[in-house]
Formats: sequence, C-alpha cells, structure tokens
Amino acid sequence: MGYIPSPHTLYRRILKLEPGCFLTYDLNKKQCTVKKSTMPVKPKVGNEKDLFSLIESKILGHLVSDVPVGVFFSGGTDSSLIASVLHKNNINLETFSIKMSHKKEDEKYFNKINEHLKLTPNIYNFSVKEFDDVFYEVISKLDEPIYDSSIFPTYYISKMASQKVKVVLSGEGGDEFFYRYNRSLVLNNLKEYKDILFSIVDNIYYGLPKFKGKNALFKKIFISSHQPISFYINEMSANIENRSGFKVAKKIFGEKIRDVTDLDKMFYLRDVLLRKTDLATSYNSVEGRVPLLDIDIINATEQFSGILLKDNEKKYLLKKMLTNYLPEELVYRSKSG
Repeated sequence: MGYIPSPHTLYRRILKLEPGCFLTYDLNKKQCTVKKSTMPVKPKVGNEKDLFSLIESKILGHLVSDVPVGVFFSGGTDSSLIASVLHKNNINLETFSIKMSHKKEDEKYFNKINEHLKLTPNIYNFSVKEFDDVFYEVISKLDEPIYDSSIFPTYYISKMASQKVKVVLSGEGGDEFFYRYNRSLVLNNLKEYKDILFSIVDNIYYGLPKFKGKNALFKKIFISSHQPISFYINEMSANIENRSGFKVAKKIFGEKIRDVTDLDKMFYLRDVLLRKTDLATSYNSVEGRVPLLDIDIINATEQFSGILLKDNEKKYLLKKMLTNYLPEELVYRSKSG
C-alpha cells in the first residue's frame, strides 16, 4: 500500500499505539500498560445550521496559542472553509500556499479566494530546485517508508512558514470524513458487503498476465462482484501486482473496519496524510493543527451520515457550508490533489 498500516511497524513485536490511547510505564514493576482515553459526550446537533455553527466554533477554538498562527491554504474546500471562518470573524492570519508550474488551475483559485477574503498570502514556488533542496533533508529524517510524495512540498512550505509562525491550521481530514473522492461513492454503495477472504475473482486477477487496462477492468469486476476491499486495494495500492501483500492488506483491512466507508479514515488518513503533515511540520518545529478532525465535529458528523453524499454530491455538507462565505463558482470545482 506504500505505507505500514497501523498498528503494525516494520519490526516484529513492536506496534504503534491505537488512536485515543496512551501508554504508561511502571518503573517499579517494569511493566507497560495501554489505556484508552474516555470519549467525550457527543454534541447534540439538530440540523445543518447547528452543525455549521459547531464547525465554525471549533475552527476558532484551534486558534488558542501563545505564538503566531497561520493557515496552510490550497484554495480547496477545506482550507478555504478555515480561511473563510477566520475572515468572517475579522481574524486576519497569514496564509501559506504552494504553486507548481503544472497546476495553474490551483493557483488561479487560491489567488481568487485570497482576493475575495482579503487574506495575507505567502505564496512559494515549488519546482525541481526546491525539491532537490529538501529531498535529502526529508529522507534522512524519516523513520519509516512513506510513499506520499507530497511530504516534500509540505515539508518545504512548513520550513517557509516557520520563519513567520509556529502553529499552522491545515484542512487535512475533510476529504476522508466528508467523502470527497470518486471511490467514496463506490464504497458507500458497497458498504453492506463483507470482503475479507481471498476470492475466486482475486485469484483470476493474479492468474492473468499484466495487460493494458487490466486494473481498470478489474475495478469494474470487483464492484459488480461486491468486493469493496479488493476494489479499494486496486484503487490505492502502490504495487497491486504483489499477491502476498494483497492478501495481507485485505485481511488487515477486513478485520479492522466497521464498514468499507471507514477505509480511508482508518488507514489512508491516519497512516499517510496525518503522518505526512505531522512529520513535515514537526521537522520544522511547527505545530500542525487539523480543526476539521476535532472530535466534536467527527461525532456530530455521524448524525448526518445519510446526507454526506446527498444526490451523489461529494463533500455535500462542507460545500454547502462554504457557499455561506464564497461565491458558488469558487466552491463547486473539480478535486485537485
């Protein structure tokens, strides 16, 4: 999968702590104890307006700091929502953005939103030179392989931001909890199906030689044969041809999730995206905060599970909220990683 699925590591008998857990070590007994923290009471949210008010208050709550705070700003739904909430409340933080020569569309949007919200932008170019400057710095610090190449621009922008702020707000997590990917629709339609065992269709996939269009064809076959986990691995794997890895991934995923819509939240978000953001910011002595993953927002969102993909509109709720602050043409746009 291009990463080590939690709680596993590269080492035998060494595991990562599960989410919401803490470890204590008794110096006298020479024993470790892992305890799970108590979950807060779920907030009562009656309607969309209540949810939007909660999200706004939680974003503002993440500003508490003794040091300067900034915002990682891409012009996408999540970072635009954070910036818009701050603007509405007359809080003018500096924003930090990356521009790349092959992604002119992104630059166009974050420039327009910067102008609309009257932000204080810091825009940095990230090209071959900048990549070369940070590549060995990042690689020398990594304690475990990670395949997400965006760790390099994230590290670079963290390095630039550290010259002005010591805390940054990031929109990480919005895509996974509010269903932004094309695969979100597929998994939502297949969520009632269990798919743990290595199946006949999986065997056929590995029995056939590689050919052009093989993966695209089998994605459709996995969907029609109600195999959401096989579809997901095919969609996300860094090396789908690894038969033994496929079997292990399928077993790990199948045993850990409640339903297949949790796959991105429990693995891709935790083990790739949050890890990448945490490493890139920490390496530069910057604290990265992710307000959209506030536990109260997550708990409240569960009450709206039925409309998170209303009319097959990906990220329906966050986009609807964002239209309170921005013109629709700046909200309803294609996804850009």
